[in-house]
Amino acid sequence: MENTNTTFPVEPVNGTGTCHEAYDTLLSPKIEKMDNDILSMLSVKNVSVSFLATAKPKDAALMTTQANGGFTTLCALGADYRVFYNAMTSYILLCLELSSAERSYRTIWKL
Repeated sequence: MENTNTTFPVEPVNGTGTCHEAYDTLLSPKIEKMDNDILSMLSVKNVSVSFLATAKPKDAALMTTQANGGFTTLCALGADYRVFYNAMTSYILLCLELSSAERSYRTIWKL
């Protein structure tokens, strides 16, 4: 059986080909973009939650518009926003129920 040593040419990425140089040229920009995307996603979520927390329950249409804008932005950033979507939708539905209950209460008690 013949023993053949196959070598693969390894060329340095840049300069001396150190790991540090490879990180700087290949990974660093990608990690920086991921960090920026994560910060953007958190900002979108924070703005959406803050808006809903201060909106009046009867402003469900406005809340829905704001939430949809947030979902569109998160989708564009490539985020998996299913849990956030479910939480926001549940909150808006609860606000609608509260608004409906308040209207019924005012009608019954003629307030």
